[in-house]
Amino acid sequence: MLTIIHLLAVMSPGPDFAIVLRQSISFGRKTAIITSLGIGAGISVHVLYTLLGVGILISQSNSLMMVAKILGAAYITYLAVNLLRSKAKPNQINHHLSHLITTKNIRRKRLWLAL
Repeated sequence: MLTIIHLLAVMSPGPDFAIVLRQSISFGRKTAIITSLGIGAGISVHVLYTLLGVGILISQSNSLMMVAKILGAAYITYLAVNLLRSKAKPNQINHHLSHLITTKNIRRKRLWLAL
C-alpha cells in the first residue's frame, strides 16, 4: 500500500516537475535529465527509509526522536545562516551567467548549475 501511495505522489506534478521544466527550458535536455535523476535519487532515499519503518522506530524511542529533532534544527539553522550570509545581487548573477556562456566548457558548467 505504501508503494502505491508513493508512486501516486511521485507521478503527480508538483515542485519537482516545475524544477525539471525550468532546467529543461534554461539549460537543455541533458541538464533536465540529470536534475530528474537527482530528484529520483532523493525520492528513493525517502521511500527506502519509509518502507524500513524508520518513522516507527523514532516515534517509539524518545532519545532517537530528540536526536532527529536536534539534527533537523541544526540543518535548518545551517541553511538559514548560509542564506543570510549570501550577498549575490541580480547584476552579479547576470554577469556570472554571461561568463559561463562564453567559456569553452559550457556543457560541463551548465550541468554543474543544475546541481
